[in-house]
Amino acid sequence: FDFFNGANVTVLASKSGGRYRVQGRLVGHLCLAAEELQRRLAARSEPAEVTFADPLPLDGLFQVIDDHHHARLDVARASSTLNDRAYQYRLVQKRLLARFKDKNAPPLKGLDALLSVTHEQIMAASDSLASAQKRVFETGCDLAASVRLLNFLAALKYPRLSAEDQRVLAAHFSPNVLECTGLEMGWEELTDAAVTHLLRTSLAKAPRATAPGSGGGSTKPTLAADPAKLKKHISILFDRLAKGAHPAIRQADDFDAVETGSMVPLATETKS
Repeated sequence: FDFFNGANVTVLASKSGGRYRVQGRLVGHLCLAAEELQRRLAARSEPAEVTFADPLPLDGLFQVIDDHHHARLDVARASSTLNDRAYQYRLVQKRLLARFKDKNAPPLKGLDALLSVTHEQIMAASDSLASAQKRVFETGCDLAASVRLLNFLAALKYPRLSAEDQRVLAAHFSPNVLECTGLEMGWEELTDAAVTHLLRTSLAKAPRATAPGSGGGSTKPTLAADPAKLKKHISILFDRLAKGAHPAIRQADDFDAVETGSMVPLATETKS
């Protein structure tokens, strides 16, 4: 499968054993092919049960998170630079207007040259900001596909997760990256808050319906210098799922035993 951006994904089938391998350069590239493969296998005349046995590709996801976060930092820096240059431009304009209004105006002393240089800096900062925003969109698309793939693989790897479990997981670990475009509060901050809430409620060691109070008051999440905290919480999230936890709150939890890059092998088993 070839994508418009030049990426490609390959689906390989084993000669025996009913195993398929979906592989590509980035984790996000695998999402569409893996979902379509599962749909076609399920639609065969002989129903097939699709499972996923390998570890979830968290390392690939974390690389995409880093790329998206760095692009957001570039947007923040470019936006700050543009704001500074625009403020400087307005100050120089005011001084020039004051000189022109004065009948006995003193020499410009390079103010006209400074205005021209500042204008060039504004244009350069605008180009940098546009480039950074484009990079945020591109990495956001990769991140959305990667998150969607992780949720899809988790449902295959842990078949005990009900439809409600999968819905709650997707609501907290959401693939809706492009809808979270805030400069100070974007996908990373919203997801970290949502996953933290999930870890303190239904995925806590003693599941509860509401999170315990912090006692320190609520604070507004802001763009962090590093997404390490978010990645740690995501690792804990999937570790709790592997140990049998359910994202959805239940009256009585029934923990079943579960089996304990960018390659995604999918194993299929034909039902008799």
